[in-house]
Amino acid sequence: LAAAARRLQETRLQGGSTALLGQLNGTTMGILNLGDSGAMVLRPALRTPPGSDQPLLFPRVLFRSSDQTHYFNCPYQMGSSSGPLESPDYIRVRVRSGDLLVAATDGVFDNLFDHQVQAIVARHLGGAWRSGASVEPQLQGLATSIVKQAQRIGQQEDQKDVITPFALAAHSEGLAFRGGKLDDTTVVVGLVCSAAADETAGEEAKDGLPNLHNFIR
Repeated sequence: LAAAARRLQETRLQGGSTALLGQLNGTTMGILNLGDSGAMVLRPALRTPPGSDQPLLFPRVLFRSSDQTHYFNCPYQMGSSSGPLESPDYIRVRVRSGDLLVAATDGVFDNLFDHQVQAIVARHLGGAWRSGASVEPQLQGLATSIVKQAQRIGQQEDQKDVITPFALAAHSEGLAFRGGKLDDTTVVVGLVCSAAADETAGEEAKDGLPNLHNFIR
């Protein structure tokens, strides 16, 4: 990332960009985030819906990145005129087979709350989880549905009855904003499915170290 920022400074390429990078190494998902794009790691876990006594698999939030901003709606960026590169967040998360990574630009997370993303995931993958079928064929449709829902809400600008994460963030800053915020919407959905990762997890479980949280220091 630092090398890319230096090249931008050298070439004087106009514009700027946030950055979101991820790498899976065994059972460790490394996530580097600069700016206000975001990443969620979701894990199917049993949850009993309201009014039911039958638990179902539902995507629990294992990890959610935080925005980096200079001030409201001004994210950290890298570019030819953005000055010294701010330090990105780098988080390592312990994952296992079946976990999902949802990475998206701010046009998604400005318009969709985390629980709305979880509901879309559950709607697309719930049947496969219940039947034990592979979820891989559903991932493209899942990413498309998240994008379309974010765009649908983003188009409802100035609608007073539409509450969005961006509107709540604006309100917390003392700014008046209602409705959606139409912006770039890109989503990448990844599935942890490496057998090697499960084997590594098994070895780590035998080393006597307690696994009390999802983060690796």
